Formats: sequence, C-alpha cells, structure tokens
Amino acid sequence: MWSWLLGAFTCVLVVIVCCAAYVALYRTDERHRRDGYRVLALCFGLLTGSTGVLAVLLTLHESGLF
Repeated sequence: MWSWLLGAFTCVLVVIVCCAAYVALYRTDERHRRDGYRVLALCFGLLTGSTGVLAVLLTLHESGLF
C-alpha cells in the first residue's frame, strides 16, 4: 500500500516539474516564464523537504517504532 502511495506522489511531482520546466524554458511571455520558474522552485523545495521526512518515517516503520 505504501509503495503505491509513494509512487503516485512521485509521479505527480514529476509531471508538475516537467510542465513547470517547459513553461519556464520555452514560453515567450516573461510573466509565464517567471511563474513557471516559481512553480519549479517550489516543487524542488517540496521534493527535497518531503524526501527527508519520508525517509525517516520509512525507517521508523521498518524498525517497528512507527
């Protein structure tokens, strides 16, 4: 169950990052590019922050403490 949930979360983040990278790199409107860059930075922050939390939770679960 956990693997499906984490896999779905990862797939959604990958799709959002790909779309934001496309907008930030290839759109001609400066405002769209700036917004795409902001979403990209937000997703990378979310990805790096949540990865540490998920690793700690998974380790606690495997050891039987959580």
